Amino acid sequence: MEAEIRSGQLSVGVRLPNERNMGAQYGVASGTACRAVAELRDRGLVVTLPNKGTYVVAPSRLVRALTALTKKRHYRGGFD
Repeated sequence: MEAEIRSGQLSVGVRLPNERNMGAQYGVASGTACRAVAELRDRGLVVTLPNKGTYVVAPSRLVRALTALTKKRHYRGGFD
């Protein structure tokens, strides 16, 4: 799902399905879907509004910077 968000397949403002439906869609247990949503939330890619749902948001500058730094580290084998 993260790849779908980053590629734009799931655009900003799109409401994600609930965990039960998400689990069925991706072929995983609802608990796994719940953990995946929590991970996406921790990465700043989605926000959950109580009684409203979970929505895709624009990644923050901090998240984009950390992602770029992580990729740089991965490709170079460490930090400069």
